[in-house]
Amino acid sequence: MKVDHINKVMLVRQPRLSESRAPVVIQVGCPEKRPNGHDYYCAYRVLGLGNDRVRSASGVDQMQALLLALRKMGAELYSCGEYKTGKLYWLEMGNKDLGLPTPENFDISR
Repeated sequence: MKVDHINKVMLVRQPRLSESRAPVVIQVGCPEKRPNGHDYYCAYRVLGLGNDRVRSASGVDQMQALLLALRKMGAELYSCGEYKTGKLYWLEMGNKDLGLPTPENFDISR
């Protein structure tokens, strides 16, 4: 099942992008049951970095779907060029922490 929208946004974070007036907005949807009725998915989207498509992560329950979506999103953002060049930050410029979890074996060093 391809997820192409977020039914209900439950979490929002707005990291900053230096040298840009355009906002970056992270949206995370409420975990929902898949149509097959056996597992859940959690949709998310990052607006303002050029690829605004909706992505998702699946889990056996709502909690696992949410945690995996946050980790997946964290890995994507810590891997993007804007973060690696120090242009994407949260709270204060120069802060290397976007406040997002990542998979256990993921290295966030720039």
